[in-house]
Amino acid sequence: MTRPSIWALVTIMAILSVNSSQIFSQSTGLVVPWKGQVANIFIHPLIVDTKLALSNKKAQAFAWDFFITIYEFKAMLAVLYKQGYSLIRAEDLVEDLGPQAGPKRFKAKPLVLANGRKPVLLTVDDVNYYEVQRQIGTLRRLDLDNKGRLIGEAQDGSTSTLNNVFGILEQFIAEHPHFSHQGARGIAALTGYEGVFGWRTDQLQSKTLAHDRAKARLIAAELKRMGWSLASHSYGHIATVQASLSNVKRDIKKWQEQVASIVGPSHHHILPYGQEFKREGAKQKAYSDAGFVYFWSIGGSMNTWVEDGYVWLDRLPVGGTLRRWIKRQEPNLLLQGFEDIWDPIRK
Repeated sequence: MTRPSIWALVTIMAILSVNSSQIFSQSTGLVVPWKGQVANIFIHPLIVDTKLALSNKKAQAFAWDFFITIYEFKAMLAVLYKQGYSLIRAEDLVEDLGPQAGPKRFKAKPLVLANGRKPVLLTVDDVNYYEVQRQIGTLRRLDLDNKGRLIGEAQDGSTSTLNNVFGILEQFIAEHPHFSHQGARGIAALTGYEGVFGWRTDQLQSKTLAHDRAKARLIAAELKRMGWSLASHSYGHIATVQASLSNVKRDIKKWQEQVASIVGPSHHHILPYGQEFKREGAKQKAYSDAGFVYFWSIGGSMNTWVEDGYVWLDRLPVGGTLRRWIKRQEPNLLLQGFEDIWDPIRK
C-alpha cells in the first residue's frame, strides 16, 4: 500500500499555520515555509589514515564502499552549503501531542527556515570505533582534552579537534552559521558490543570498566552540549529482519542496560544494515514499548512517514555506493554536486 507523503501534509500545514505577514522571500533574508522534500544522509566515522585504508587489501571494499575521508566530509559540507542546505532535527518535522493522544500522538508540523534555505538531516552510524574500523584507518576513539573539548585520538596516539566529524562540523558551522537551523547538528548512532566511542564499556570484568564508562559519559554529555543527539543502533548490530522476536527484545534490553545507562535514553533507533522490519508488527511494538519513536532505515527516496505512534525515515548513504549511483547517472534526488566531493586518492 502506498503511504501518503508527509511533505504534502507539511506544505498544507505550513501554508495554513504561517501568517502571510511572516512569509518572506529569500531576497529579504527573512523566513519562508519549506514546501519540498527533506534531504536525509548518513555516513560512518571518517577515514583518518588513508594509507592504512589503502594498504589493507582485504578490507578495501568495506572501507571505500561505506566510509569517507576527512577530505570528502569537508567537501560534502561545502557542497551542501552551496546548494542552500541547513541542518535540522527530526523533531523539527513532528509534533508530539503527548501520551494522552494515544495512537494519534504524532503528526507532521510545518518547518520554517531562515533565508529560504533547504533542510537536511545528518546521521553518523557506528560511532564506536570497532577493531574492524580501526583496521581501515579510522580513529582509535574519541576523548576530551584538558579544556573539555572533544578530540579524536588516532591510532598513533596523536589527537586533534579536527580529525573527526564532530569537530570538523563545529568549525564549519562557526564559519557558516546558516548551515545549522536553531543549533541543529546530527545524530550519532551507537551499538554496544565493542564499547562506546572507542572505550570498552562492554567488558564487564575489565579493571578499567569504571574508567571507560566515565569517559564515555563525559563524551556523551559533550556531544549533547554541542547539539548532537544519540541513538540506538542496536546493541549487537543485529539483522533485525532475520532475528527472532525474543532476540530483538534481548538486544533492546542489553542496549538499555549497557549503552543507554551510560549515554542516556533515546527516542531514535537507527536500523542496522538499513533493514526494514514489518511496521506495526511485533518487533515494531517491542521497540515502541522501549520508548523508540523515530526509526531510520536506508532508501534512496529519502522519504519520511509519520504514522500512528512512530516516525519512519529513509536515509541516503554517502560513500562508494553513492559514488557508483552517480556514475550510473541514477536519480540522486536532491544532492546535486556530490559527483565532485570524492577524494583524489580513490581510484
